[in-house]
Amino acid sequence: MICLLQEREAASVLSQKGGWQLFRIQSLLRAYGTAYPFCRFYAQEESGALLCITGDEAILDAGEKADYPELAECLYASGVHRLSAVDPAGRRLEPFLGAAASSGAVMERESPMPLPAGEPLEHAQTMAQLRKAYDILSSCFSLGQFDGWYCDLSHQIRHETMSVYLLENSGCAVTVSAGDRFYLNAVAVLPEFQGKGMGSRMVQAVLTENKGKVTAVFSRSERTDCFYKRAGFCQNGQWFSFVL
Repeated sequence: MICLLQEREAASVLSQKGGWQLFRIQSLLRAYGTAYPFCRFYAQEESGALLCITGDEAILDAGEKADYPELAECLYASGVHRLSAVDPAGRRLEPFLGAAASSGAVMERESPMPLPAGEPLEHAQTMAQLRKAYDILSSCFSLGQFDGWYCDLSHQIRHETMSVYLLENSGCAVTVSAGDRFYLNAVAVLPEFQGKGMGSRMVQAVLTENKGKVTAVFSRSERTDCFYKRAGFCQNGQWFSFVL
């Protein structure tokens, strides 16, 4: 049975150890709790699988023992249009969704690896700074309207679950951080600065800023796999994105 997560159950979820999907769900739970109707958390009681739904997007953390037909029914009933999952959940769920899926490598970097000196980064917090970050990110990704994006990012920044970095107003990175781990949610460079080393400088500066932490990123292609390997990342799994 899949049940809506209640406030009394949140502490148990936040104390769990697991992979990067759990890490992402925990970050949103820390930022929003269980009181906001646009950010809902569900647990499959028998398997412990967790599902976070924000608007029409979902993040799934599930293992081999999850009831995948039930999870698929829940996703369609909730009106979700896009789902993020990783192995084994991605492969186990795919036959029950009948939906198109893209996939790529989960890249991870262990903290002891040496780092070059970092460049000074601007921590984007004000509306003007986040507007610049939005302009850079939207040149590479589909973000929707600025107002909704700004409300979400500024809320998570205030709750210290997410950081937005700018480098020379040309590169931007968004990270999710907790304890000794952080997740590179997005890295973007304005088109006129691409192919000139700005992306590498951006990633190295963010890694130096978060020195001592294990890092992960969901790479989108063989080209970005090579990019992150040059920065010391290795493949550690596979992610799936479903369009329902």
